[in-house]
Amino acid sequence: MLKRIAIVALVIVAIILVLAFWGTFEFLDFLFDGLRPDPEPVVVDPAGDDVVIVPTE
Repeated sequence: MLKRIAIVALVIVAIILVLAFWGTFEFLDFLFDGLRPDPEPVVVDPAGDDVVIVPTE
């Protein structure tokens, strides 16, 4: 009986955690941070005409 209560409590806590992070997806960013390449910085021309991508080396 105690084991069943513990399992139900863990499921409820897991659901609460998923719902708490559903809108932010910060946990997905944390998990997949190493899999994505870093985005290249983009510099917008002050005149607003061109967008220049600055290479990172």
